[in-house]
Amino acid sequence: MDGYEKRGKFWTKRYREVDQLTGKEQNKRFSKDENGNKFETLKACKEAFQLFSVLSKNKNTSQTDVKIVYFKDLYEKFKDRQRLALRPTSYISYEYIYNSHILPTFGELKLTNITPLVIHEWQLSIDHFSYKYKTKIRECLGKVLKFGEKYFKTPNNFGLVEGFSKSKDVKKEMSIWTPEQFKTFISYADNFQDQVIFTFLYMMGVRKGEMCALQWQDINLTNKTCKITKTITRTFEGFEVGENTKNSKHRVLAIPQTLLEQLKQLYNIARNRPNFSNSDFLFGGSTFLSFTTLLRKFEQIFEKAKKDCINQENTLK
Repeated sequence: MDGYEKRGKFWTKRYREVDQLTGKEQNKRFSKDENGNKFETLKACKEAFQLFSVLSKNKNTSQTDVKIVYFKDLYEKFKDRQRLALRPTSYISYEYIYNSHILPTFGELKLTNITPLVIHEWQLSIDHFSYKYKTKIRECLGKVLKFGEKYFKTPNNFGLVEGFSKSKDVKKEMSIWTPEQFKTFISYADNFQDQVIFTFLYMMGVRKGEMCALQWQDINLTNKTCKITKTITRTFEGFEVGENTKNSKHRVLAIPQTLLEQLKQLYNIARNRPNFSNSDFLFGGSTFLSFTTLLRKFEQIFEKAKKDCINQENTLK
């Protein structure tokens, strides 16, 4: 198995490494990640060893071997590490920040040309964002520069990037519909399944990804309960059903009587379809309801109802 083996409860990887002083190959065993954690699964061991291999290669590469001049080239090296170290959802989220808010300014610059003035003007350009978001952008820039300094001995000017002031940040109040407002909205839903979808979201308080991942086997119409054990997650290939919720906490929720009656009707409709299975999704059949479709349904109903809901915000956006 390419050097992977289970020793007791944990997985390890055997590999060979060239000693930098003697030039001779040595047998090594990889059994812990950089934080000292052992691997309970083969998958975890493989992912950690991939990251270890990348970091070891970078660490053993001297400045004379690889000369990185431009920020964009350093970012490409850093991105390879991120892809191995982060979950796809997190990686894609960070990649958006780099592509939208960092590379347009720094990508074509030489690392030695990242001056206080360049940084000052860049910070002004993102100052309109919330304190939390622009601080995250700042941290993303710092990660690349610190990575370059550690593994390629490139200039690290992160000390020039001043922290943002929290006092400017104005918290936005969350918009919550009253029962009367929701009743007005849902009255414009002509399709019965759409009525159930948005009633479910409103009454159950679940995330849209959790709802879209629900299967009929998660619903107990007799006990009036719903199990939340998974969600829709973004991967490098697209969206798929993930085995954990956002905070990795499974929960069982009580279903209100009004929603229960709707779910019973929806179940009777679903089970009469050819090839029906309890593994079918509540609102998508053999495949789950996509976020794009969910948003389109919401906007269509809201467009009809906006003359009565003109002051309400689009809570799905």
